Amino acid sequence: MPPKPFEIYRRLLREGWQDVGGGKGSHRKLKRGDRTIMLPLRRKELPKGLWESIRKTARWR
Repeated sequence: MPPKPFEIYRRLLREGWQDVGGGKGSHRKLKRGDRTIMLPLRRKELPKGLWESIRKTARWR
């Protein structure tokens, strides 16, 4: 089960990702180097495919 979007957001910020804006509505755009993540900040659980994509981009195991 993936963590909640706000937990992912906080972890990314702690790890040096920058919130660069540009997201529409409840989405946040985060950058670190040449990598970009668009993260929907909603209360519902993220779909498995999106969670796997975020993990891969953030280089989490």
